[in-house]
Amino acid sequence: MNRGKVAIVAILVMGFSLALFAVVYKSWRSARAVEFWGRDTSELMIANQRIELLVLDAQAAASASSAPEDQRVKFANASYPITDRLDVTTARGMLHLPRALLENSSFQFDANPPASPSWAYALKFSKDDRSATILVNPQKQTVGCGSRVALLTKDIAGAIQDVIDDATRPNPSQP
Repeated sequence: MNRGKVAIVAILVMGFSLALFAVVYKSWRSARAVEFWGRDTSELMIANQRIELLVLDAQAAASASSAPEDQRVKFANASYPITDRLDVTTARGMLHLPRALLENSSFQFDANPPASPSWAYALKFSKDDRSATILVNPQKQTVGCGSRVALLTKDIAGAIQDVIDDATRPNPSQP
């Protein structure tokens, strides 16, 4: 075998090795976050076609069970009525925020989240006929999915609050 062929084989082996390392490293950096969200929710957070900010009425959570299914968000034993839906798919920060929520470093997994958090907002990730909804409380740095609650870092909670502020801020150009 001549030296050129050996060099090409060496480069290919190194490329495959580095690619494998990158996959393993990425999996390691997101394993706990993906476990928290669940595989289906994690996939929709990345491959979404639409992201909605759902404004919830935390005060009416107890009476929301009579609301139609598409007008409420369930979490654990509570049901929160949706008072507003805002498309935030192209909002500032929404390209990176779902990916950041899939990083272990975005969470404080060693801290104890509140036992019964209140929820004022949710993010709904949709693609085709599938959707997943996560609850968020940026002030308390908490997120919820299914019946699980976790604490976020201040930076990620702040990024979520920025998206909420931008989406709910009145637009002066509209009447």
